[in-house]
Amino acid sequence: MDQMLTQLLDALTFERAQRLPLVVTEFNIQPLLDAVARDYSGSIAPVVEVRAAPIVGHWCRNSLHRALENLVTNAIKYGDGQRVRIAADGIRGRLMLSVHNDGAPIADDQRERIFDYLRREGDGQLGTGWGIGLPFVRSVAESHGGSVAVDSGEGRGTTFIIDIPLDCRPLLDAPAS
Repeated sequence: MDQMLTQLLDALTFERAQRLPLVVTEFNIQPLLDAVARDYSGSIAPVVEVRAAPIVGHWCRNSLHRALENLVTNAIKYGDGQRVRIAADGIRGRLMLSVHNDGAPIADDQRERIFDYLRREGDGQLGTGWGIGLPFVRSVAESHGGSVAVDSGEGRGTTFIIDIPLDCRPLLDAPAS
């Protein structure tokens, strides 16, 4: 409940066009992904796989951890019992984090709306929650100077991709837009 309240307050901060407060430290992303996978593997998910090389950067560990937990929870919930894959790639000064499942695709008309605050999509049976998780993920990405995108289609599953700079420290002093 505390985590959900914190996410709600963070989402409200973002809705007021403010960045999330980030505590940025230098760390290797690989152990964070391994920890998230370990938390979910075997208990509520069949398998959560990680593919990540050691990538060191400057980010807010807590907010990235919470964003990944949200994406993995959703991937499990909507993944039709299939495995979930988490990956990290460092590309041209950027960190690309992805969470993938092989479940039913997200409808084209829902792909942008799923990031709207307090918006829930689904079939009524699975569409439970507060509607703050994906807006929180978006606010984490944007507060780090990045973005989040979704790729989803029949036969290829759904992948959420967080794209952030390897070093978000220069953004901390820049005014919020």
